[in-house]
Amino acid sequence: MKPWVPISYDPAKLDEVPWGDFATIGTVHSLDGSRVRNFSALDVERVLAYGDSGAGWDGSVAGLALLRWGQYLAWESWWGPTGSGFHSDAYGGDQEVMVALDPVVALRAIPENKRELLVFATDESERALVDVLFDAHMSGTGRAGLIEVARESGEFGVLVEFRVDELLRRWPEPETA
Repeated sequence: MKPWVPISYDPAKLDEVPWGDFATIGTVHSLDGSRVRNFSALDVERVLAYGDSGAGWDGSVAGLALLRWGQYLAWESWWGPTGSGFHSDAYGGDQEVMVALDPVVALRAIPENKRELLVFATDESERALVDVLFDAHMSGTGRAGLIEVARESGEFGVLVEFRVDELLRRWPEPETA
């Protein structure tokens, strides 16, 4: 059994995102001096990664999206008993929304503990590479070797290290003899 599964995110169906019609608590800022523009779900070209800690009393969420004008939008938030940074109330959390022209800059701005929640969107074009990486992982190839294989394919672009790390978090450890 191969680990590849198609994953896509509909911007209109995600709840903890910075483009909804609601009051927010937190900041929106540029990481690289590029202009911060107003945006809505219609401005989201593609959600590249999304993840949350699951339903519960307290939790966290993070995401990365490409906006139609070429900026990358990264966000992270936490929620409390009754709300989050994207749904303002007396006990909610806060959010931080960041824009950058470089997706690596945007991803690195998300704190590591929230970045680890991310699951990247995948499409059919990546299936063969993910299968090759999984086989290499299960045969004992380490992170550096997997990154090298993925980098040679060019499939993951500049996000290669983030994508390999995310796959390694989801995959089982290889059995040792």
